Amino acid sequence: MSLKINVQKESGSNEVTSNLVVGNGKSISATGTGVITATNLTGDIDASQVSTGTLDPARLPLGLGTDTAPANGKILIGNSSGYTAANLTAGTNISISNSAGGITINNTLPSGLIYQGLWNALTNTPTLTSSVGTQGYYYVVNVAGTTNLNGVTDWQIGDWAIFNGSVWQKIDNSDQVTSVFGRQGAVASASGDYSASQITNVPYSGVVATDVQAAINELYDDIQATEQALTAYVTNAESFSITRGQVVYLFGAQGDRASVKLASNLTEATSSKTFGVVADASIAAGQTGYIRCQGVVTNLNLGAYTAGDAVYLGSTPGSFTATKPSAPNHLVYVGIIQRANNGNGLMYVKIQNGYELDEIHDVQITAPKLAGQTLLYDATNALWKNARLTAGTGMTVTNADASVTLTPNFAAPPIIGNTTPNVVNATTLNATSVAA
Repeated sequence: MSLKINVQKESGSNEVTSNLVVGNGKSISATGTGVITATNLTGDIDASQVSTGTLDPARLPLGLGTDTAPANGKILIGNSSGYTAANLTAGTNISISNSAGGITINNTLPSGLIYQGLWNALTNTPTLTSSVGTQGYYYVVNVAGTTNLNGVTDWQIGDWAIFNGSVWQKIDNSDQVTSVFGRQGAVASASGDYSASQITNVPYSGVVATDVQAAINELYDDIQATEQALTAYVTNAESFSITRGQVVYLFGAQGDRASVKLASNLTEATSSKTFGVVADASIAAGQTGYIRCQGVVTNLNLGAYTAGDAVYLGSTPGSFTATKPSAPNHLVYVGIIQRANNGNGLMYVKIQNGYELDEIHDVQITAPKLAGQTLLYDATNALWKNARLTAGTGMTVTNADASVTLTPNFAAPPIIGNTTPNVVNATTLNATSVAA
């Protein structure tokens, strides 16, 4: 084998370009100023057969570098226009060791988790020490405790203590669901898992309960109340909303239905036509809703009362009271407290309007109404009538508000012998007594 080297020196430099032609000879020799010196190159260009000569990296073509003494582990790496001699750079979890003519690449990732057994976190058995351990070793807690491992003190049964190469860490397994209603695996819901009192209810409309059982109870009360009730669908004639439990009177009509306003015992107009109690949670101004004329109203705040209390129309518009009103306030019976409870109280409504004297069917009061008038019975017409007393002979009648005074006006009789005649004094009748 033979090797023919054509050398052409570039003008003004020691660099050469060469073309190598391999023949069939067994040995070659070539010389060229500053380029290659080699002898006894045998075989098919086997570098191990180079017995003399030096390959100068600075003379390599295509910009292969100028490093005449490369460090251990350097390799030639393409740089788009040629080659550069450089070391490999270690990435994450990789280590690189360079040696003469060799490169060792190591994977630094842990080989995996290695189970070491159970650990008693109460007594620290087996003994574990902060920041001391073998990477990947882990223990499973079988007794809960507060042993301090690198600041972690909350150890529950099922937790893992694992060493990460620097510190102990916890994998929290204690908050995982281990069973549902005592059943494990793919648990499906079953009858009896929950009671109605455990299921949340969102209050809506008139139902204020926050759990299903209480909501059912409310609905049952409402059904019972409705079955026993006399209810009216009315329009709120007030300029503001009226709410459940307020007492109302018939005001007029609007939208082909009766209209109502809040009742009060202060006047005849606001008490004599008392109609019922608001049953809806709220009825906005000018809007329609239900009034309980007779029957139970539910979900009332009645904690201040006692079951069995009779209640009457109050002086504050819409209110009721357990104190029986007296004149001049008007007496209107509203109903009775069935359940005294705040938020879930029950009141049975049975409106009974009180009467003025001239509203009683066998009393006839005619105008004018005068001071000192009394009720006198007319047997012919079977009526009580208002009238003043009439003064007879020798009597004077003096009328005043709530009183009548009868005064005799004849001369005193003479004294005969030792007998003193009786003297008739004036008599006054008033609203509370008779005085002579």
